Amino acid sequence: LRHLGLTAESCPRAEEALTLIQRRPLSLLVTDVQLAGAMSGLELVQAVRQLKHRNARVPILAVSGLNEQARKIALLRNGANDFISKPVDEEEFAARVSNMLHLAYLLQEAEAQREQLRRMAMTDPLTGLYNRYYLGDIAAQRVPEAFRHGLPVSVLMLDLDHFKKINDTHGHPVGDLVLTETGALLQRLCQSGEIAARIGGE
Repeated sequence: LRHLGLTAESCPRAEEALTLIQRRPLSLLVTDVQLAGAMSGLELVQAVRQLKHRNARVPILAVSGLNEQARKIALLRNGANDFISKPVDEEEFAARVSNMLHLAYLLQEAEAQREQLRRMAMTDPLTGLYNRYYLGDIAAQRVPEAFRHGLPVSVLMLDLDHFKKINDTHGHPVGDLVLTETGALLQRLCQSGEIAARIGGE
């Protein structure tokens, strides 16, 4: 792995590896099937896939000297992404690792793009405030919940007076600046649990 320019850390037992996986982000997990300690490589794969952690999706390459078809299938069904038999050919190992890292990179890019699209879908691009669609969704959740628990709900609707005059007198770029600064002010004033959104217009 170091020959490929990667930083590698080894753990003699699956239990130690699982602790490490929960503490820091990883790009790849390589595990033997037969390990020292109570937990096997298959159990490590299962435990990683059940984590509530970003490393639950880490690519896993399983290695074994026992070239049994049933063992391979069990590993792949339980979350291993690939399998290589011992004795390990270095070129094959390097190729499989490179392919898995490339796929992991593509997955991270796709997730980042999805997160960006999600943010774009629920925020106003000019002010950075939530938009009317997000406000409708969150209100549909929060208001009934507040009623159920007997909690007060407050909704304030603000309007900027004479905003058209700003646009007409100073131009739309200045009007946009006024909206942006107003949005920033509202965000600063919001306390925990409060939401500022732009419904539209001013």
